[in-house]
Amino acid sequence: MSYWNFSLSVDEEEELKIAAYLSLWLCGFIFPSRDDYLRVGTFKTASRMAAESTYSLVPPILARIYRGLIETSNCMVGHDIGSIKYAFPRHFLYAWAATYFLRGIYSNIDKSIGCPIIRRYAGTLNDL
Repeated sequence: MSYWNFSLSVDEEEELKIAAYLSLWLCGFIFPSRDDYLRVGTFKTASRMAAESTYSLVPPILARIYRGLIETSNCMVGHDIGSIKYAFPRHFLYAWAATYFLRGIYSNIDKSIGCPIIRRYAGTLNDL
């Protein structure tokens, strides 16, 4: 038995699916919470994004990276950096650092590989 008695056009149904996916993605990667719940406000933003509204995600992503760096710097010496509970896009930072600071662990990477830049550094930090 359905609680909802309305029908959607194919376009509306597709937009709803995109909004649901965007809401999951936003809550998982851009605006995560410690309790892993979807927030109502996120679905509203996702619905607008699905309707082709433009949003800048740069500020929240930079805020996540900044907080992740703080969490990493506060990590006790001798602990595995992978034990940090706060997730942030470290792989982008690793690739950026390897591209612009060619010293240390990044100095032995072959830059002539014909693949996306970030893929060149995959697994580099696993040796630490």
